[in-house]
Amino acid sequence: MPRQKDFDEAVVLDRAVNLFWDKGFNGASMQEVVDRLGISRSSLYDTFGDKRQLFIKSLHRYQQQQGGVWMAKAEQSNATLPFLREMFETAIQEIAKDKQSKGCFMVNSAVELAPHDPEVAQIVDNNRCQMENAFAALILKGQLTGEISTKKDALSFARFLFHVFSSIRLAAKSAIEPDELEDIMEVAFSVLLPD
Repeated sequence: MPRQKDFDEAVVLDRAVNLFWDKGFNGASMQEVVDRLGISRSSLYDTFGDKRQLFIKSLHRYQQQQGGVWMAKAEQSNATLPFLREMFETAIQEIAKDKQSKGCFMVNSAVELAPHDPEVAQIVDNNRCQMENAFAALILKGQLTGEISTKKDALSFARFLFHVFSSIRLAAKSAIEPDELEDIMEVAFSVLLPD
């Protein structure tokens, strides 16, 4: 009969997200993983697999928690520009509050591991496609109401915005000031406005 687990898997996985987000995959030693998660090595291996499997599960968890919230809001939003502005401004506010300069776990993983790990690359690419499609659906609504320019198709604008958003999240790793990020956001939004 299997032993009853004396820990909450979701709580432990959230701790893993925070650890890998802070340290990256390569920067987190196995001892650090065990210490920060607060479970034994045997429980870790039995429940989550090895360090890499734990990292993959953490990346999926982050995607569901972070991206899922915004994509659900995007589907419900009727006003394109206010929603997009809220999304960008929230990211900039998070960067301003983040004293550790962690950036975005997904972007960090794309830089650290995606070039060498096909599974991580696939997760990162799936995330990009999901966000671009959510942006495109929202932008199309805005184009139909005249809120957004029709100089480019919705998917082209969506790709542009996704990469500006990702760049802002990546900039969090440096000492860039929030007002500089606001400038970048304003230029990006100016592209969307109809003539």
